[in-house]
Amino acid sequence: DQAVVALVEQILSTTTPLTVKLNGVRSLCWIETLSAIDQLQHILFTSLDQPTSNPSSFSIHQEIIQGLGRMSKPEAKILASQILVEFLQSQHPSLQIPTIKQLVALSLGQLGNITAFDPLVQLLADSETTVQFHCIAALKQLDSPLNSPSVYERLQQLAQHPNLDPCLKQGIAIALTEW
Repeated sequence: DQAVVALVEQILSTTTPLTVKLNGVRSLCWIETLSAIDQLQHILFTSLDQPTSNPSSFSIHQEIIQGLGRMSKPEAKILASQILVEFLQSQHPSLQIPTIKQLVALSLGQLGNITAFDPLVQLLADSETTVQFHCIAALKQLDSPLNSPSVYERLQQLAQHPNLDPCLKQGIAIALTEW
């Protein structure tokens, strides 16, 4: 816990070089304790700088999102999935950047938690095709013989809903075609 506190102070310091901050974020990700993951969440959600105007903020968000997707302990994977889903559903300024949404989708796919299905499906409505294709790849990673109905079957069922948003309907159609 003392290491977590020291790393967070280093990451949040305005005088710390970006490369050192990124190494601090990587270290927090490798620790994989609840306190380290909580601090990653805190940094991710409280850093409200516009990533387009602050490259440092963009890099840190990028590193946190990728690090959360690499969690290996079962309890850490569940918590990381929850954080990424919550982040995706927030109005955080960095979500205006397609690369950030792509990374969130990729990380959710790597974590393999089926609870990410609905948020990923919602991302299929994104206007950026690169975001859509990252979502499709993530949804494929969620598919497991343990899930019944399968992800593909769920998408087929969703495609049948008459009141679907046209963008979402198109995204689901693309996903089914690409499957």
